[in-house]
Amino acid sequence: MKEIKLNLGCGQTGYPDWVNIDNSWSAIISRWPRIRRLLWKTGVISKDSYEAVWPKNVERRDLSGRLGYPEGSVSKIYSSHMLEHMERSTGENLLKECFRVLKKGGTFRLVVPDLAYHCRRYLEKTASGESVGREPHDELLFNLYGAYFNKKRSGAFHSYMYDWPTLHELFKQIGFSKVTRQNYREGSDKELFSLDSRPEDSLHVEAIK
Repeated sequence: MKEIKLNLGCGQTGYPDWVNIDNSWSAIISRWPRIRRLLWKTGVISKDSYEAVWPKNVERRDLSGRLGYPEGSVSKIYSSHMLEHMERSTGENLLKECFRVLKKGGTFRLVVPDLAYHCRRYLEKTASGESVGREPHDELLFNLYGAYFNKKRSGAFHSYMYDWPTLHELFKQIGFSKVTRQNYREGSDKELFSLDSRPEDSLHVEAIK
């Protein structure tokens, strides 16, 4: 049987031999050039969405419900900068689903924006006098909750933010046997950590069932 490897919230990056899943309708619309152009011309989608190139191996699927795989059938899961776009309860349900579908000993590598990083950056910039006025304040709010600046695109911004203590406790409560914080492109599974692409502001967590 072919090994099942899930890439959740993959965006426009579809890896060979992986099941690449994203919630964006652009993954579907991109396959219909005339419809895509019509939607852009009528203002239904933005210019960025119109010009976006989506690989054919990306599936559009709602990740707020069940993943659609039997219990213990998935070898490994990767997800980068996706969970923070879900409401807290929805995100927790997804993590529980990942635990359910993973095989015993399977690995889940989760990458999210690091709340602690952004808070430290705000405090450092205000204490040093590097920035004045509202700039550090607005930068922090944008990274924590970008809809503060653009309510029309609220779905593209963060609904919740995580730090290491929060994720460690959550993974343990769900039932993962080993949960470790990892550096960028480091960990126990080279195939998983080689997919990392955002080193600076990210929190990398490896959870083994």
